[in-house]
Amino acid sequence: MNLIHSDFWRSRFGLAICVLVFSLLTCPKALQAQQKHTGSPNSLAMDVVFQKDGKTLYGVLHDVTADGLVLVLRREWFRDNHQAYYDSLAEAELKAAEQAEDSLIERIEQWKAERPDDLDLLDFLSGEQAAAEKRKADLDLDSLRFTFVKIASDQARRVVLQDAAERQVGLLAWKHNLTDAEVRPAEELRAELIKQNIEIGNNVVDFSDQVPGTPQSKRDWAMRKNIVEFLMRESLEFQGTGDTFFKKGERPAMAGLLSQMMQGGLGAGGSIQQIGEELGIPEFTRNRKGRDGTGRGGNAKTGWWKKQAEIADKEGFRSFSITRLNQNLASPIVKVDVAFIGKDENDEWQLVAEFKGSANADEQSDDDVEALMDDPQVKQIVQVAEGLGVGAGDQLTKALRHGVATQSAMQDGLGNFFQFLDKYSKRLDAPQIPAKPNRRKPNR
Repeated sequence: MNLIHSDFWRSRFGLAICVLVFSLLTCPKALQAQQKHTGSPNSLAMDVVFQKDGKTLYGVLHDVTADGLVLVLRREWFRDNHQAYYDSLAEAELKAAEQAEDSLIERIEQWKAERPDDLDLLDFLSGEQAAAEKRKADLDLDSLRFTFVKIASDQARRVVLQDAAERQVGLLAWKHNLTDAEVRPAEELRAELIKQNIEIGNNVVDFSDQVPGTPQSKRDWAMRKNIVEFLMRESLEFQGTGDTFFKKGERPAMAGLLSQMMQGGLGAGGSIQQIGEELGIPEFTRNRKGRDGTGRGGNAKTGWWKKQAEIADKEGFRSFSITRLNQNLASPIVKVDVAFIGKDENDEWQLVAEFKGSANADEQSDDDVEALMDDPQVKQIVQVAEGLGVGAGDQLTKALRHGVATQSAMQDGLGNFFQFLDKYSKRLDAPQIPAKPNRRKPNR
């Protein structure tokens, strides 16, 4: 569980957070907090929930549900400050953790039966199953530093949410065991971390192995399988632009392309860019309008990857990726979108996550441009151009700079994508997979 993932925060909570916080802030003035924080709660590093019964909880908001919110609390602090409240939840917490492990073990067994011939996947699943069985056998809540507390909307009087920078300080204070991290101002904690030479910035804090297991929804489990199978089995990946995509490693037939170019009247009036585009080589492709005029070859939000989903269905994949290039020689900025699409709990295709990359063609080095000139595909384009009598010169250099920028943008977008895959594939029980914005409410 990475509690500081800012994209997760924005995408998962969005409007729900705004509505909840607005409604809570318009309630009558909160009772005086029983804990010992001083000054405004907005100065703290932790999120704060003032309950109607007078209790005040300090932690990190983990989720917003239809009927309330889920807060992560440090177990020792919760027990020391609210013993009766803690005791009233402990039995249900233990039962939920046991049910989560039982459910995970059963789901792994079903998954293994679905993929009996995938040895690498089976080895991974067997290891995860053994880990789940051990966690259940050794389950001891006191050994886990953190706990989840669900707070119903009608129990909360006021909610104070900290900015990402302050929350990062709070998480690091937890990680390094700073005293009274829950109730001390963020700036005071920050100063102490700096004094200990602890880097704050984007230092990732992951407490996924220090929280009790919670049952995964059907939607979460389906997405977990998508991610793991994409990494551990043969993957299906597409690249292209507009509404034209090729499988990774797939090359169009040269004879057919030459024929199409000649029929299209490509001659002295043509260009190096056109040749690269017709060859389907990513470095030289650019946005072409789809059949519906959107530039995406279909509904810009939901329809553009349907053809690739049909291919995935035919070939037995439950997930695939599309790297889509957005390139225009009139602009130096090259953008890349990486979309990850997978089947949900109802066996329907859904857009799971999107990642973006960009680069500036004007900022690419001459050495990188020369290196790209040695690429076999680029040499192929130049040879075709010469054979058709198409000039090169500055236009070729410009196209090459865009090609280098495209490579850089692709590395950026794909790097973010594979960080996502790595994060959510290491363990089958955590962390929670962020929901895609505007996704319909999943079945549970």
